[in-house]
Amino acid sequence: MKEKVMFETNVPVPVALAQAEGTEVPGRCGDEVMYNLQDGRVMFVPLSIRDEVRKLEVKPGEPLQVCKREVEVLGEPCIEWTVSRKESSQGPKAVQVVQRKLEAAGLWLLAAAHCLTIPAGNSVVRAGKSSTSSTRAGSWFKAKTTLGFGPF
Repeated sequence: MKEKVMFETNVPVPVALAQAEGTEVPGRCGDEVMYNLQDGRVMFVPLSIRDEVRKLEVKPGEPLQVCKREVEVLGEPCIEWTVSRKESSQGPKAVQVVQRKLEAAGLWLLAAAHCLTIPAGNSVVRAGKSSTSSTRAGSWFKAKTTLGFGPF
């Protein structure tokens, strides 16, 4: 039996469809669409996700993110499903250059919109447009030096 993708509220799930079309099946709350995924798992989503997948003209194997979001409508909590193309895991060229420099120095990098997170040993460096940096001084200094940053 295939592993079923479990969607937690407000947590995007990366997926890649095995086929562009899913199979409509009866669900607990009405009809759903079952998609086989490239990694061997299966996911069940509302018909609205199938409609969005069709609008996006998703090809088999294309990376997507599916999210079951909690939103408020007229003050009441409701569930909204979204699907979007997943950004390339490699990131922009500038991020790739930074990743190579940090990896060569024994550090590694996670990049998100306007934020760098650099796990280093038992500490973490976060630097971003709207975030502050927090780490043990040694790791932050090592990251700054590796990237050629001047004093902050």
